[in-house]
Amino acid sequence: MEVSAASSGGGRDVGLAELIFAPLRGPIGVAGAKFASAPWGKFAIATVTWILLLTLAGGSVRFYIDWEKSRFRWFASGTGGGNSTPVYSQTPGGLWSDWQSEGLRGPFGNIAIGIPAAFCGLVVLVAIFLGPDLHSTRSIPATLVRAARASIGASGWLLIVGACAGIGYILFEFHHLQLAFGIADQGSILFAGAIGSILLMLSIVGRCVVGARDDSAPYQGPPRCEGCGYELTHVPDSGLCPECRCEVERSLRPGLWRCGIAWERGERGTAGALLASAASLILAPRKFYSCLCVRGDDRRARRFSAWQFRMIWIGAFVWLISLRTVLGDGPRRQDCVALALIPVLAGWGVWRIMAAISVWWWYAAGELSDPRWSRKVVQYEAAFLWTFCLVFGSGFTIGLWLVQRSVTRRLPLGWFFGIPLPMLFFLASVGTLVLIGLYRYRIALRAIRWANF
Repeated sequence: MEVSAASSGGGRDVGLAELIFAPLRGPIGVAGAKFASAPWGKFAIATVTWILLLTLAGGSVRFYIDWEKSRFRWFASGTGGGNSTPVYSQTPGGLWSDWQSEGLRGPFGNIAIGIPAAFCGLVVLVAIFLGPDLHSTRSIPATLVRAARASIGASGWLLIVGACAGIGYILFEFHHLQLAFGIADQGSILFAGAIGSILLMLSIVGRCVVGARDDSAPYQGPPRCEGCGYELTHVPDSGLCPECRCEVERSLRPGLWRCGIAWERGERGTAGALLASAASLILAPRKFYSCLCVRGDDRRARRFSAWQFRMIWIGAFVWLISLRTVLGDGPRRQDCVALALIPVLAGWGVWRIMAAISVWWWYAAGELSDPRWSRKVVQYEAAFLWTFCLVFGSGFTIGLWLVQRSVTRRLPLGWFFGIPLPMLFFLASVGTLVLIGLYRYRIALRAIRWANF
C-alpha cells in the first residue's frame, strides 16, 4: 500500500507514546512518515529510546553467547555414556564482573559504543542511498535529513529481525537445532539467515523512506518540446517548434512521443511485459527512456525492480546447481540457496551506489525540472544488473574450467604486476560495467529532462 506523509498522519503532531510505538504498529510506511514529520524534541526522545532498546537487546544476545562459550559438557562414565546437564565454568554474575573489569575496551564498551555508532552510520548511508526515492521539491540537505529520520521508523523491525537472528544463531550454534531438520552443517543455514535478514531490513527501510514522501506540490512548469526543450507556452498545437522544427502536437499529445512502455501498459501479460521491458531497457536505453512516462505513480517501477532481484536469485541458484552438474565442481547443493543470495545483496549495493552518484549530481546541477522524475529511472536501472551477472557468471565458469585444466595440463593462470589474472579480470570488469552504468544514467537524463508526461 502506498503511504504518504499527508495521508498517514505525518502532517499532524503525534503524541510521544504514539511516535515511540509507531515502528511496531500499523503499516511500515506510516512509521517512516511519523518519524520524518515529528517535532524534533519528540523525534530525539523516540530515537534515543530505540537506540537504547537495540543496545540492550544486542548486549543481551552477546552476553548469552559469551556465557554459552564458557560451557563444557561432561560425558558420564559408565553404562549408557549419555550427556549430562550442561555445566558452566562461569556464573552470569562472574561473566558480568569480567565485562565490567575490562571497561570500554571489552565487550561492554563494544556494545555501548558500537551499536549506537553503527546505528547512526547506517542511518546516514540509508539517507544517501535511498534519498532519491524521497526527493521532491525540497533542498538536498532537507531531503537527506528527512530520509534519515524516516529510516528510523524501521527500528522496531530492526529489533525484531535482529533478535530473531541472534536467537537463531544461539539455537543452531550451541543447541544444534539443525539436527532436528536432518542437516549436519549449520554454516549454510546461518549464512542464509544473515543475508536474508539484511535483505529483509533493506526492504523494510525502503518502505519507510517511500512512506515519508511529501508530493503534495504538483509540477507547475511550462510544456516543453521533447526534442530540444524549447518552451511551448505560446506556440500553437498545430505548429512546429521554432528551435528543432519538431511537431508541437507530438510533444503535447499523450501517447505520441511518450507512448509508454510494455510493463506499465500491462501488455503481453505480466511475464511477457516484464521480459520485453527488461530487454528493451538493457539493449536500447535511449529508446526505452524516450517512451517512458516519468510523471505519476512509480509503484509499477518499484515492482519491476523487485522482480529483477527475485529473478537474479533464481538465476544464481540455477547457475550454481549447474556448475556441479556440468563441471563436477562448485558449491555443495545445500549451500546453493545461501550463496545465491550474495549476487542479490551485492547487486543491490552496486545499483544504489550508481544511482546515488548519478541522481544526486542531477539534483545539485539542477538538470531536471522536477526531481521526482528520476524515481522511475532509478528503479528501472535495476535491470542493468543482469550484465554484471552475465559477466561474472561466465568469468567464474571459465575460470573454474581453467583451474581444472591447469591441474591436468599444468597451464599457469599467470600474474600481472603482482595481481593474479582472475582478480585483474574481476576488477577491470567491475570498473567497466560501473562506467557503462553511469553513462546509461546520462542517456536517461537526456531522454527525460523535458518530459511532458
